[in-house]
Amino acid sequence: MEPVKVRLRWMVNRDMPAVFAIEKTCNDPWSGEDFANFIKGGYRGLVAESGNQIVGYMVYGVFNDRFSISNLVVHPRWVGRTVGRQMVEQLIRNLSSTGRRRITALSGEVDLHVHLFLRAMGFNAIQILRGHFDHAPDEDAYLFEYLHADFPLLRQHESARCEGI
Repeated sequence: MEPVKVRLRWMVNRDMPAVFAIEKTCNDPWSGEDFANFIKGGYRGLVAESGNQIVGYMVYGVFNDRFSISNLVVHPRWVGRTVGRQMVEQLIRNLSSTGRRRITALSGEVDLHVHLFLRAMGFNAIQILRGHFDHAPDEDAYLFEYLHADFPLLRQHESARCEGI
């Protein structure tokens, strides 16, 4: 598939029907209540548009030292066209300008495509969280971390700490 350049912008209320439609394509979709809880908790939403169509979105938290990706979904017809990459690259570009140094993301152990995507984006698995998910208590989660290039010594130290993963 050919890469496509998308326009990234803040998620607004009128986007929710399109966002929910994309979310329903997931194996374990978020509910409207899940979205509301994250937004009320100070998380932000970003949508990716091609033309007038929303083709992907991301929900992420903003903390003192990091961004934390909670949900990143690309419509199945747009997978492989760099939509997800462009959203994550936007967060990476915002690291230094905001004084943050890292991005974290959590993924279920069965989501190999997510693991591969995060690795391709420069994330490293730094921790396994046993039985992390309430909805699937037998499934472990992997915590991934991207460290900004301005912190090479920290990156080297953190990678050494987690060699067994």
